[in-house]
Amino acid sequence: MNIAPSILLLSVGLLLVGCGEPVADVAKPQSYEKGGLKFRYPGNWKIAEDEDLGEGVRHLSVETGGDALVVVQLFPMASAHSLEDYARAFSTETAAALPIGKMMGSKFTPLAEADGFARLQENCTLQLLGEKIPHVRYYLSRDFGELRWFLICQVADEDLQQVTDGFKQVAASLSVALPAAGTAP
Repeated sequence: MNIAPSILLLSVGLLLVGCGEPVADVAKPQSYEKGGLKFRYPGNWKIAEDEDLGEGVRHLSVETGGDALVVVQLFPMASAHSLEDYARAFSTETAAALPIGKMMGSKFTPLAEADGFARLQENCTLQLLGEKIPHVRYYLSRDFGELRWFLICQVADEDLQQVTDGFKQVAASLSVALPAAGTAP
């Protein structure tokens, strides 16, 4: 599984911790629809990356107005991991990719399935320049036919209230149109 593009973006985002997080503007959402992927996201957030990584794998990231991050990745079922394996790999690769600072103390907590989503929470701490900044990551997954998508929402604990509604807006509206029989996703 290749989650490297999200690791690089996340690493850069983590370096900006402390810039402040504006409240997600869910009252004026933007819509995204491309390549069968469709969702709504807050008006003050932006699509940062949308890449076809080959072999049916797709990576998309959404930046907030601050340091929080939303990542969507789609995998063919044949190469998709379980949510827990994916989350642990994402966490490990993210920690290893940080150019400065250190991510530590990851604790994974299974959450009850809701609205068809498998869900998992990770609490961890970013140590940067002598400061310890607690973070939370929410991992969700859902299967659509021969595809499994993963949604990762990450934010510093102190900014969680500002982005929670935005995270929910993306998750609640995310859908994948299945390709027609005999066509690639």
